[in-house]
Amino acid sequence: MIETSHGDALYGLSRGVRGLKIFTRRLAVQTSTIGAGIALMMARMGLPPIQLTDVAMPTEAEIDASNEEEC
Repeated sequence: MIETSHGDALYGLSRGVRGLKIFTRRLAVQTSTIGAGIALMMARMGLPPIQLTDVAMPTEAEIDASNEEEC
């Protein structure tokens, strides 16, 4: 009984994290696209350009380093 509930909890957590990763990647792509669109509109209106950085997902090394800093 404990093994089943533990396995179900891990499965639920795994699915939740996977869903968050997918959503975050989509959000990062959308944010970068919107920023590029704003920069293009500003250029066409003759406004001085602003510095935009692309939103990127963290690398595995960055995630590992972040986990080590919290300990």
